[in-house]
Amino acid sequence: MAGNGDLHSNDAGFSLPGWSYSTANNTFLLEWGTGSSGPNPYGVSRSETGRQAVIINYDGTGVGDAPLAQTFNTAAGHQYVVRFGLSEENLYHTNSPTQLRVDVAAASYVISLDKPAPSGVTETPGSNHYTDYSFEFSATSTTTTVKFWDVTSSSFPFDSAFLDNVSVTAAPTVATITSVVATGSGIDSNGNGDVGAGSTVTLTVDFSENVIVDTSGGVPYLRLSNGATATYAGGSGTSALAFLCGGGRPEHT
Repeated sequence: MAGNGDLHSNDAGFSLPGWSYSTANNTFLLEWGTGSSGPNPYGVSRSETGRQAVIINYDGTGVGDAPLAQTFNTAAGHQYVVRFGLSEENLYHTNSPTQLRVDVAAASYVISLDKPAPSGVTETPGSNHYTDYSFEFSATSTTTTVKFWDVTSSSFPFDSAFLDNVSVTAAPTVATITSVVATGSGIDSNGNGDVGAGSTVTLTVDFSENVIVDTSGGVPYLRLSNGATATYAGGSGTSALAFLCGGGRPEHT
């Protein structure tokens, strides 16, 4: 993301770099401050110094007309994780449930703070009266937009949720081996053959996606069925790693 996931604004005009939002039809945003103990008219305890947040408000019909949104770069087909915190610890909160909708790519969820998270969304207790939520989505383009909409059914503007700590990160993936190809002098198209003394065979291991090789703890190697080893030679950052074996006594592969 472009940054400012803590939704913190230091200026009187309340700008949020990287985010877009609108005041159309009484949909508006407010920031609540921190730095001193005791409650704040807009929200939870101000004793949580440094954790600013935003109230997403709505019009009299209870549905926000414009989302808080940010567009960021993604890789089509890759998985990403959206994380954010929500709270309804509002001194003026009088109605339930407090609801917020989040849209990103093909994923769309409505979060009700007084109910379990919907299927596909992970919910964990957060700090300072917040509940943290996360879910994965698959990017369909080189850019993706995340949107937060207040959908609390109330005509009172301070019944909406506090949103904070928004982030989007690449989801951890496990690369799988798709093929292993042996090439070199004396090796046939099926990868079989005899390696003469002084000859070298290259084993190219193809993966389902790009992989990074960390050699800080030692150089990786492959243990072959004949007891020999093939030592890593290069390819980090790509989907094909090269391993070299041979160079000594004659061997059969």
